[in-house]
Amino acid sequence: MRRFKLDRPIANAIGAPLVALGYAVCAYAVRSVGCLPQFVDSEVFGLPVVLFLLAALTVAALTLAVFAGLGAVRQLRVARRLRRSVDAATRVRRWSIAGIGFSLIALGTIAVLALPFLTATCP
Repeated sequence: MRRFKLDRPIANAIGAPLVALGYAVCAYAVRSVGCLPQFVDSEVFGLPVVLFLLAALTVAALTLAVFAGLGAVRQLRVARRLRRSVDAATRVRRWSIAGIGFSLIALGTIAVLALPFLTATCP
């Protein structure tokens, strides 16, 4: 009988919400600093520098949330191969399903948060 540690499934489950939280903090900081006079007229590839940084940050956050969800999917596949009677496998399955759900919620949250950050203008 194979034993499971719950460390990995729990880490996979909370990974995506932590990415979403980190994205919100970093995007707010970039947007706040981007409205300083030094950055208002700066451009990168014809885009305002703040818009470019926020777009790159959004793509990176979405990618990290997808990777966190893929880790939960992998844990679920491993746990499903075991017998149903193994109690630890049941807990791993539950945490893996929660991780997949949290990843989907984090993806939606990042996408919804990206809209006001990308469309906001400096006062």
